[in-house]
Amino acid sequence: MRLRRDAVMEDKKYFTVEEANRLIPQIKALVEELRLGRRRLLNHRPTAEAMAHKAGGNGGGSDAAAYLADYSRSFRGVLAQLQDRGVVLKDIERGLIDFPHWRGDREVYLCWEYGEERIDYWHETDSGYSGRQPL
Repeated sequence: MRLRRDAVMEDKKYFTVEEANRLIPQIKALVEELRLGRRRLLNHRPTAEAMAHKAGGNGGGSDAAAYLADYSRSFRGVLAQLQDRGVVLKDIERGLIDFPHWRGDREVYLCWEYGEERIDYWHETDSGYSGRQPL
């Protein structure tokens, strides 16, 4: 199904390859924050859950709840920054980011993976990472 370019562009940010490449340093920093936050949360989750369970038995729980809320708030803030830039986060741990792009008369994604220096690949919107093709 082909999309009407003018109808779709109103709601979504589309990137040229050059625009996407200029954003890579910012996106990389945000992905690093997300990955670090995710690792911290996973590492501390058992402790926080144990604190919440134990505190729940004596009417407490505020320390554990505050602990998890701080991580959650920070995490959501970084996700919002990515969303505000118009990119699509596909995988936190791998650092997969898609940039909506017009290739000819169809919408596709420019695809970037953490560790890559620039945008070198694209894929159809329904094919994902396995469908990456060189620019």
